[in-house]
Amino acid sequence: MRIKLLIIFFLFFSIDFFSQDEKRLALVIGNANYDDGELKNPENDALLIQSTLLELNFEVILAINTESQRDLIEKIQEYGREIDNYDVGFVYYAGHGVQVNGENYLLPTKEKFNCIDDVKYYGVPVSDMMKHFTSASNKANVIILDACRDNPFEKPCNEELSRSFGDKSPKGLAEIAPPAGSIIAFSTSPGDTASDGAGLNSLYCLTLVENMKKENVRLVDVFRNVRTTIRNESGERQIPMEYDQLEGQFYFTVSNYKDEFKNIEKILDEEGDYFEALEIVTYILNNRPNDKEALIKTAKIYDKLEEYDKSIEFWNAALELGEDSEIYSFRGSSYYRLDDNEKALADFNKAIELEPSNELCHYIRGSYYEEEGNYEAALEDYKKAVELDPDNPDYLFRVAYAYHELEQFENALSTYIQHSEKFGDSDFVYNNMALIYQNNLKNYDKALEYYSKAIEVKEDDLSYTNRGELYYDYLDDNEKALADFNKAIKLEPSNAFNHYIRGSSYEREGNNEAALKDYKKAVELNPDNPEYLFRVAYVYNELEQFENALSTYIQYSEKFEEDSALYNNMANIYLYDLKNYDKALEYYSKAIEVKEVALYYGNRGELYYDYLDDNEKALADFNKAIELEPSNAYYHYLRGG
Repeated sequence: MRIKLLIIFFLFFSIDFFSQDEKRLALVIGNANYDDGELKNPENDALLIQSTLLELNFEVILAINTESQRDLIEKIQEYGREIDNYDVGFVYYAGHGVQVNGENYLLPTKEKFNCIDDVKYYGVPVSDMMKHFTSASNKANVIILDACRDNPFEKPCNEELSRSFGDKSPKGLAEIAPPAGSIIAFSTSPGDTASDGAGLNSLYCLTLVENMKKENVRLVDVFRNVRTTIRNESGERQIPMEYDQLEGQFYFTVSNYKDEFKNIEKILDEEGDYFEALEIVTYILNNRPNDKEALIKTAKIYDKLEEYDKSIEFWNAALELGEDSEIYSFRGSSYYRLDDNEKALADFNKAIELEPSNELCHYIRGSYYEEEGNYEAALEDYKKAVELDPDNPDYLFRVAYAYHELEQFENALSTYIQHSEKFGDSDFVYNNMALIYQNNLKNYDKALEYYSKAIEVKEDDLSYTNRGELYYDYLDDNEKALADFNKAIKLEPSNAFNHYIRGSSYEREGNNEAALKDYKKAVELNPDNPEYLFRVAYVYNELEQFENALSTYIQYSEKFEEDSALYNNMANIYLYDLKNYDKALEYYSKAIEVKEVALYYGNRGELYYDYLDDNEKALADFNKAIELEPSNAYYHYLRGG
């Protein structure tokens, strides 16, 4: 039977993540051509380990058949001189190894070992070799000793090729206690021997290589998986064991998570299930806690969830791995959402200081200035972004928009036209051009032209709604306006504003039943918009459903802040429709408490004069109305009457 041992020392110095930039060095030795006890597999195993390590981003020093003690020691010393320049080290030795009086020795191929003393003098003690690696300053060292476990010098080699000789001496190498932060693995249980295998490679070597290549498998799990496979395939004749005092985690290979990151990016772009994205990125970080891309993705997810304190934690973690201009920009945006403008602007400025030629950093700072209403500064940053990247349509669009907000309408229009000529038709561009023509230049024909162009590019509910308002408010074409409002609702039936704007057109046409239906739908779709609920109450009033109107006004006052117009409307209902003058007086007074408006004083004055017979208070209210609005003829008329 061919006997061999696989021992692995993993000297771990707090490495708990994999980096593609990590420098890795390996020494691989395969000793097979012994004069006594020639072995078949060590060379093959060494070559297999070498090719595997190359795949795992190691630089490899390869030595086949080291003949003398000096040859073996020089290879070990060569490796020892280089290892301090690397982050991770790996040593693999395949060949004869023996135990003599509790000490383990590795054997060169051409030394003469006639007795036990020859092993002591011409072999290489494992304890001496270990000294080279325990003093290394790199992050981690892996040492694999794939050696026979018997003393071969009790009798000559038997007929079956082996990495061991005889059965009179203690079988196996001596157990080695793992130092702190290390793992020692045996290819079989201490005191037993392991088969060398009948093929080109041993079962253990093949199984080890297979598991080293698996993505995202921790070192300790590599050995557990190997043990399970070997035990099952050997019928429990060989059971690998390992002993560890690890102080961190190490992975031979880690997935780049390309598909996972692509899925997360898709969720972020399409505003999908952010919690699903968070679950994916958490899995990645569990395997690679210092993966910069995963930290960035996590921060972006929390930004989408509007949990900005958490997003900043992950931006900070990403920055700890190295300063990055874009991360400063993104963190600045998170600070801005937390109303910390000072830190936000500091981050935006830091980003541009680090990388003044990064167009995205200028664009993000420009967005900050735009939201703050500083359109001059926003325009400068947007223009710089365009200068640095003239092929990005968003940057040029923001330049046009900033011109628009600065009321430089001709510049805005010319920039929008430049955008359409360079990047093609855009419904957003044409819609914004139409708004300028409609609201600023009062050129309604041009506004109609560009709303229609926007709809030709893309049938979008916003463009239909805007064109409908143009038809209704400026072109006096109610039929076309209603057709556009209907189309907007067909395209986006869940958009509350579309129902609200159609309700407004119905209300202005006197079709209060249809208006009420649309207003109620708008409230259903967006119950947090006070204007929608106010219009419901107002239309109830117009339909003479006074109790419904009052209850809706009360609902409004309970849900939203006090509103003077609401109280004035309630007072009018009590006065003119329900003839409850005390309630009318109560709500006119409430309206005045919320906001002193001439209309409310005039209304209350009429109540005092016409219904409560209190001329003194009536005169006081008419005087106040005239004080607030002296150019209103009606209040002079009331006081004169």
